[in-house]
Amino acid sequence: MFSFVEMIRTHGSDIINGEKAPENSMHYMASVQNNKGQHVCGGFLITEDFVVSAAHCDK
Repeated sequence: MFSFVEMIRTHGSDIINGEKAPENSMHYMASVQNNKGQHVCGGFLITEDFVVSAAHCDK
């Protein structure tokens, strides 16, 4: 179990073999930002007025 936890912790958040998407090509994606305009979390538009994001984005 320890090695499994260690592997997850050291994996990081790098995207491997990804491709940059063209700007404005993901109309259903949202960037949740703080009052300084810095990206905090991502989300998905479920309607024109509502975004679903992970619970930790509310902090």
